Amino acid sequence: MNKSSLAFLVVLPLLFLGGCWSSVEINDRAFVRMMVLDKSEEGIELTLSLPLPSRLIPGQSGGTGNQNGKPYTFVI
Repeated sequence: MNKSSLAFLVVLPLLFLGGCWSSVEINDRAFVRMMVLDKSEEGIELTLSLPLPSRLIPGQSGGTGNQNGKPYTFVI
């Protein structure tokens, strides 16, 4: 194996570390901030708290400007 093919094999994996694989907006992602487990009569109930990035900074691009809406939601 010559030096140029060895260098190619070393550099090739580094090309995949660029970080620009897909363009998914941060507002389209869901990040769980809190997880609550409750014991109920039916068993265990899981509640997730998720921030809503589009409501965190009103007036910015993507912000609704609605002060009445809370910047988080709970999913049961």
